[in-house]
Amino acid sequence: MSFASRLLVAALALLAGCSSKQDAALEAVKGAHSVTAEWAATERLAERSRVTQTYRGEIREMAKDQLQSQGRILRQSNDPAARTIDAIRADAAPSAAALAAAAKTLDESEKRLEAH
Repeated sequence: MSFASRLLVAALALLAGCSSKQDAALEAVKGAHSVTAEWAATERLAERSRVTQTYRGEIREMAKDQLQSQGRILRQSNDPAARTIDAIRADAAPSAAALAAAAKTLDESEKRLEAH
């Protein structure tokens, strides 16, 4: 195999690895965006006494668990969206407004990743 051929194979392998990481980051951001938006909706309903506190607490815990997994993937990809997820998870009881703002930030990250 010539040097040029080996160089081409190495470059293609590198691109495939980058694409794979980017795809994983995009899926993680999409999931985090969805979870955060749904959590925000639940918090808005709870603020109007439309759901029980038990349900609210269960949604909060499930969301934090899902965000933990997605945050891990984003930290491995060095994606800045991981900071948004970490901030959400660090807040014991984020408000609907804080969650909606985080969902908006994640939506922007999702669009940025889709553009690449």
